[in-house]
Amino acid sequence: NPLNGEPLQVWVDYEGTVLNVTVAPLRIKKPNHPLLSRSINLTEIFPDQKLFFGFSAATGSLVSYQYILGWSFSRSRVLLQRLDLSKLPHIPHPRAKKEKTSLLLITLLVLLAV
Repeated sequence: NPLNGEPLQVWVDYEGTVLNVTVAPLRIKKPNHPLLSRSINLTEIFPDQKLFFGFSAATGSLVSYQYILGWSFSRSRVLLQRLDLSKLPHIPHPRAKKEKTSLLLITLLVLLAV
């Protein structure tokens, strides 16, 4: 469940004319079947051009935090390095900061009211 705040790992594989996106909880091996698979030939769309990639996320009107804790890239599956999960940083928890801010605001309001 991507909404519970637990880390996920995502594999984005592009081979020839097929883009596959596979998702699993952290420390779980890559599933055999991708979550999303699409035929797309990038050389037809971007002939003789350099390509760049990036990351994006959207939640509409909801507040959400997304963090990329690590990533690996290779033009060849053979040369792709596995991530050392023990070296990944911990996920920051912005909710704790918000709770401290709310507590500080309530304390200030009580002091001002007295």
